[in-house]
Amino acid sequence: QCDKCKSTNTTKAGFKQLSNEKVQKYKCNQCKKFFTGMEKFHRLDDDTKERILKIYQRQKDQREVARILNISLATVQYHLKNLVFSYSKI
Repeated sequence: QCDKCKSTNTTKAGFKQLSNEKVQKYKCNQCKKFFTGMEKFHRLDDDTKERILKIYQRQKDQREVARILNISLATVQYHLKNLVFSYSKI
């Protein structure tokens, strides 16, 4: 499905080389846009950041927080580190 116009009228259009892998490229036959179909990076909303802290404060370890919220361990560690850093400035 096209990211731009949501059309399913697409064709394969070669590959895109990422750091260590090839990813299938597609062309939308409706709007002529190329895309890979890979999920794009997105920021965590403030509610999820708050939930990271609340779950962690309930004596849960970082891996458990990641599992509960279905996010990566690295994301949990990054946001906890930033919260500690921002509180240390106060």
